[in-house]
Amino acid sequence: MGDGSSRLLDQTFVDRLRKMFDISDPRCLLPKVFFGISTKEAVDLALNPERSDVSKEILLAAKKIRAANVHPDTNQIIFPAFRMCGYALFNAPITCGMLIPGQSLLKRIFWQALNQTHNAAINYSNRNASQETSMATVLQGYLGALISSVSIVVGLGETVKRLKFSAKTKNVLSRFIPFPAVSVAAVCNLVLMRKAELKTGIDLYDESGKLYGNSRVAAAEGLWATALTRVALCLPTLLVPPVVMLALEKGVLKRRPHWQIPVQNIVCAVSFLVGLPFAIALFPQEGSIEARKLEKEFQGLKILDKPVTRFYYNKGL
Repeated sequence: MGDGSSRLLDQTFVDRLRKMFDISDPRCLLPKVFFGISTKEAVDLALNPERSDVSKEILLAAKKIRAANVHPDTNQIIFPAFRMCGYALFNAPITCGMLIPGQSLLKRIFWQALNQTHNAAINYSNRNASQETSMATVLQGYLGALISSVSIVVGLGETVKRLKFSAKTKNVLSRFIPFPAVSVAAVCNLVLMRKAELKTGIDLYDESGKLYGNSRVAAAEGLWATALTRVALCLPTLLVPPVVMLALEKGVLKRRPHWQIPVQNIVCAVSFLVGLPFAIALFPQEGSIEARKLEKEFQGLKILDKPVTRFYYNKGL
């Protein structure tokens, strides 16, 4: 858990956004190349900030690298493809694949399956880890998301085909089908994978980091906030690229159609890189909740005769 000052920083959207740009910075995947220190060195420096043999710039970089690569609950280094700093780079090609117009049903199912596989790994790797999550739960979340996304893609695809519109209009409409499919699937994946938190609760801390126990109310609040974040992430990543590509296809891509796939990959990556920090900054990673909203055992508590009016928890990303 962070200290009190870090919680104060998280109270404004701008500060959270700055922090999330750090966490989602792709350069953190190769810190030795871009910052001059390895992930292991960064973790050691971040845990020993009183060292006098390093500059302030290196120390700030170390804190950034640690936040981007290490899980806050387990203190374990996250696999590169499942870190927030790797989300855009690894998922942009998948998003591009989902947005390719005129695909066969089998190809659309393939891209949805690949996307949900990556999202399931992202959700698991960035979950609140104060409670153990079984592989059965992970599999249930993955299958639930896959079934829901494929069902929506197939259902909406067939609906668009039956509409009495021109082929051009149908082609435009089909490009926006991934948005509802992925949005619903993302929430389904998240809820199914983390439903155990709703039963057992998640760890609650006070300002000093003292653990008080598990709260189901805090778990529900954190899960709801994370679900909204997932839907918000789909807005720039699945709605902006089709609009941009439709515009480009009337101009430069009309003259150079062979540029379509590379350009779409770039558009998806840029949309992801910009949209991801804004989406995950909507709510603090370290959530806070008033004691009066929690279960009775967390109300009326005191430390040195001072009432504990607010608790903190790791919402997950």
